[in-house]
Amino acid sequence: MKKLLLSLAALATMAPLFAGTGTEADPYTCAEVLAMTGNATGYVKGYIVGYVTGQELAKGCHFEAAGAAAAKAYSNVIIADDVNCTDPAKVLPIQLVSKTDIRAQVNLGDNPGNYKKELSITGSLEKYFGVMGVKAPTAYTLSGEGGGDTPVTPPAPTEAVKVANIAAFLANPNTNDTYEFTSPVNVVYQCNYKSGSGNMTYNLYVQDATGGLLIFGDTKQTYKAGDVIPAGFTGKYKNYNGCVELVDLTGFAAASGTADVTAAEYAVEDLSTDNGNEYVLVKGVDIVAGADGKNFTVKQGEAEIPMYDKFDITVAAATNCNIWGVINVYKGKEDPAPYAQLYPIKITDASGSVVEAVAAPVFSVKAGAVEEGTEVAITCETEGATIHYTVDGTEPTEASATYSAPIVVDKEMTIKAIAVKEGLTNSVVVSAEYTIAKTVTVNAQIDFTNPSALDPSYDMSKAEDDGATGNKFYAVSDVWFTNGDLRVKGSISSTNTDARLYYQPTKDATQFRIYKGATLTVESTDKGISEVVITFNNGNNSAKQFNPALTATDDSNVYTYAVSPVAKTVTFTVGGSVQINKIGVVFDGGAGVEGVVAEDADAEVEYFNLQGVKVVNPENGLYIRRQGGKVEKVVVR
Repeated sequence: MKKLLLSLAALATMAPLFAGTGTEADPYTCAEVLAMTGNATGYVKGYIVGYVTGQELAKGCHFEAAGAAAAKAYSNVIIADDVNCTDPAKVLPIQLVSKTDIRAQVNLGDNPGNYKKELSITGSLEKYFGVMGVKAPTAYTLSGEGGGDTPVTPPAPTEAVKVANIAAFLANPNTNDTYEFTSPVNVVYQCNYKSGSGNMTYNLYVQDATGGLLIFGDTKQTYKAGDVIPAGFTGKYKNYNGCVELVDLTGFAAASGTADVTAAEYAVEDLSTDNGNEYVLVKGVDIVAGADGKNFTVKQGEAEIPMYDKFDITVAAATNCNIWGVINVYKGKEDPAPYAQLYPIKITDASGSVVEAVAAPVFSVKAGAVEEGTEVAITCETEGATIHYTVDGTEPTEASATYSAPIVVDKEMTIKAIAVKEGLTNSVVVSAEYTIAKTVTVNAQIDFTNPSALDPSYDMSKAEDDGATGNKFYAVSDVWFTNGDLRVKGSISSTNTDARLYYQPTKDATQFRIYKGATLTVESTDKGISEVVITFNNGNNSAKQFNPALTATDDSNVYTYAVSPVAKTVTFTVGGSVQINKIGVVFDGGAGVEGVVAEDADAEVEYFNLQGVKVVNPENGLYIRRQGGKVEKVVVR
């Protein structure tokens, strides 16, 4: 492996200063804890200004002591330095663990008078609701009165282990230690982006003369390639799928200068997981495009390495080109072991000109089952680009139809598109396969996600706590839920857990849970049931527990059961825990085939499903065919 020779400059930097020390006598402020980038233990003080519901702090803060949602204010409180704070960015969330004295005394659901009282509390200072907070608290003081089971004194801070360079850090894989770099490093690339969940992700690739490193997390600084990061920054060691990262960051200062950053040149066949985070150059290679505009294959003779457009430089298929990038170590869920993957930073052709490609087209509708008549729009981020497309699965070219208006999906089709612009390399071809969704329409339905609207109704705020998870439940075995002519009941044997209405405050979601050995009864008081439609919280994980078996629909969480012959009562046995959101039925509303005796060879042909309901336009499946007095089962393809 080639070593990288760099000219580096050093600059001392200051660690962040805190007014508090984290002791009971001198607690941290909320602002100080929110600014921390690593875990700690200690006291923090602030005013109780509300609580959080849901999963996101920014959307779920309730700055109140009472109100419609206050009944959910048991599992946490939020505190702030300002007693009148209403800014989610300035609050510190405090976990209140179920069945503890701290939860009983501090929560606003039971103690609305605690609103705007001063709280001093100690526990683990770590991420909670996506920001720094207090988890598993052990002691507190509320307006001068204390409590808790095991008050603790925070341990003295551990001195950081000093490392001279990246190689020395890599040689000390102790995840408990904090490491301080005593020499500067050079910036290769910084990539900060918002993930699909809406959270910011921070990737900073650096190197020195001894190796490369990924610094993962918010450094509170913006750098460019070649910047020198001064010595004195700290972090912890983390091995993620074989790729070493520096995490829990502190002490990063502004760049002290610049230095040349040189990539190590490799043949493709020599690249492996041993090159993790290294800045590399491969020359004279071909790029083969994948189907999504992000995944590619880099080939050099018989050797190849996967490449992913991590930094959105807009990669395109190309031949005889040079690629600068960093090596990532990646392992997907289905991969048996981690493997090397190239993240490109710059691509040039043989002459040295930067290869600029048109951005890949983007479809407005995700591939898969859609309603008939759905309109699919195609866009391209490259200004002035022209989009060409096909709808028959063939590869689009500049001679293909030019996109000008949304494409109507009125049948099964595969849309492929390419974007072109003079002076730039054509985009990769992207494709999406669409099918027409078969919708399931129910005549009556019971929705367990809204327990207050059920018959009988339930106030989940008064439900029983389910251990230390913060979840709540009502035992509802042998309770009939009713909606018009539809009734549903979960029954159990004496040896199994009650059927439950189960509420998860962190997800603000309620389900009907039934456990192993139970039965589920679906009943109509007046009409025949031809089909049962069940919507699960977790799709096949629950559906596979049902006997008789259910049939999947285009919706991954919706399953059906055809009742044959039509009946007023349908009973399922459950082989394991199931989580149900909704149960609906289709009532027998059509004329059956019984009693048809007319003999007429020229009579109209009619089709019925297996429940005896007339079908006007039969699609793929098994049907009953009647013509005059002749009745037979047929397969329609």
